[in-house]
Amino acid sequence: MIGGCSAHNGMVFVRGNKNDYERWENFGLKSWSYEKILPYFKKIETWSGGDNQYRGSLGLLPVDQSKNDNPLFNAFLGAASEAGQKI
Repeated sequence: MIGGCSAHNGMVFVRGNKNDYERWENFGLKSWSYEKILPYFKKIETWSGGDNQYRGSLGLLPVDQSKNDNPLFNAFLGAASEAGQKI
């Protein structure tokens, strides 16, 4: 299969957390700040809600908000809650 994680991991695309990128910048990786990475995220995606300051509309990767009617959604949230994550 040609493609990255979004092609074979349940068709899920998740960006890294903004705070992680900012932490990398604070460690000296100046070109990895969220502000500098964001344009590349926008270039690869077509957000179903249209172009805005955080989402792109011309990329090859279609991105939509997850639907919460999937039975796995509640199972995932339940497992996260049991593991101590705030939901």
